[in-house]
Amino acid sequence: MPEHSPIDPQVIFRMRETIRLAIAQRSASINEAAAEARGLGRGLAPALPASVIDEVVVSILRELGAYQPPAAPLEHRGQELRHVTWEEVADSLSYAMRFNEQGRARKTGYEHAVAAGV
Repeated sequence: MPEHSPIDPQVIFRMRETIRLAIAQRSASINEAAAEARGLGRGLAPALPASVIDEVVVSILRELGAYQPPAAPLEHRGQELRHVTWEEVADSLSYAMRFNEQGRARKTGYEHAVAAGV
């Protein structure tokens, strides 16, 4: 835990319990448990920067022996690649299906049918 944390010890305790219970009772992944704790920390201490909350989550994970340092990015054909989760893949595909290259919303099947007069 950071030596002089600006976060209330009760908030830190609740964040630790959130991580512990998410992993132990619901079999959540470490990333999911950490995201829940970050959300709780940001909700209970909204005035603090996200970097402070992230520091506390990392220190809690280290205390619990569950910290996984971020994987080093890979390079392929001059492009830097990083590891992603299945959720990030699904989010990216979902976005690509909803919006075109310019960021405009794609027409839905219903809108195509109305335009065709069906």
